[in-house]
Amino acid sequence: MKWLASSITDLIRRHVERTVERNDAAGRSIRVVLQSLPAPAIRAVCSNLVDFLAIPGTKIDHHFKIAHRLGQQWAASPEAAVRQDFEFLKSKDWWDAHNHITRYRNIVSLSPDRFVLILLVGVDQVTDQAGLEDFYLVDRSVIWRQLRVLAQTLALR
Repeated sequence: MKWLASSITDLIRRHVERTVERNDAAGRSIRVVLQSLPAPAIRAVCSNLVDFLAIPGTKIDHHFKIAHRLGQQWAASPEAAVRQDFEFLKSKDWWDAHNHITRYRNIVSLSPDRFVLILLVGVDQVTDQAGLEDFYLVDRSVIWRQLRVLAQTLALR
C-alpha cells in the first residue's frame, strides 16, 4: 500500500508542480480526480499531499473530498483499520458527508498569488460526473503505468 500511495502522491505532486511552473491553471485551480482506492491508500495520499503543500513557499491551498458512497463502504468495512482510516479522513473534513462532491469542481483561488488543489476521490462512484472532464484523472491505468516506470527504474539500479 505504501508504494501505491507514494506513486499516486508523486503523480499528483508532479502535475501540481508543472501546472504552477506553467501558470496555466484556469481560476488558479488545479483539479485532480482519483478513482476509488482502499482507505489506507487514500489516507496516505492525502496526508502526503498536505505535507507537500505545507512546504514554505508552495502557495497552494487544498480541498480534498471523498465520495459519499466510498466513505459509506469504508464505514461498513469489517476491518477495524479501514474504519479507523475513514474516521481520520472524516476528522479532516475530507469526506463529502452530504453527497455533493461535484460542487467542489468550481472552487477557484481567491488570491492572485496562490493556487488551489482540488482532489476529488472516488468519482467512479458518483452518478453526476458532469463537468469533471477538465480534471487530471488518476485512474488504474495511470497508476499502473507509474508503477511500471518505478519498477524499471529500481531494476536499473
